[in-house]
Amino acid sequence: MSSQTAERQKQGLFTDPPYYSPPAMAVNAGKKFQTVENLEGLDLGTVEGYVWVKSIQAVPGAKLHAYPDGTGVFDDLGAERIAVGFLDPLLIIAGQKQRPDLGIETQYLTPPTEEQVKERPDYQYFQPYMTSFYLPKESPKLEEAISAEILKMYESGEMTKLIEKYGGDPEEFLKPAPGLAETRQGVDRPADWAPPTI
Repeated sequence: MSSQTAERQKQGLFTDPPYYSPPAMAVNAGKKFQTVENLEGLDLGTVEGYVWVKSIQAVPGAKLHAYPDGTGVFDDLGAERIAVGFLDPLLIIAGQKQRPDLGIETQYLTPPTEEQVKERPDYQYFQPYMTSFYLPKESPKLEEAISAEILKMYESGEMTKLIEKYGGDPEEFLKPAPGLAETRQGVDRPADWAPPTI
């Protein structure tokens, strides 16, 4: 799964989004972090190479802890060496089920405003994004076939069942946030492209 960037769109092909990713945080039960301001000065964790590395580095006073995988994020969160872990929300939900002893909850960050993103461009990664499968540029037929299958899964209700099976809320995961369509319209999709939705 990947999020799109202009550079990557030139080098490969993105499918239609199988789901949308709200800005999710793994936190210790009872702790509340609602806005980017609430994260200032804290120890924040994510996986090396994830888009949140840049966002965390942009938060005033925050200290980045980057791990090879999600297990390290959960371990240090459980031991309170970090205050918040930024991971794919479905990964957080799976982690909660597999390791209930850690007392971890999922919270959703209130996305930063456009003004905040203008001031700190890397805050864009704290906004909702669409996931995709990333394919070689030479595979347009495969991309079309996968995207067509994704659309069928939305229409048949299969995608809703999958999200619910893994503990996600279809309203959060299967409806695009305002402005997401525009990031691909006229870029790697037609100008009138509408992303799949329930």
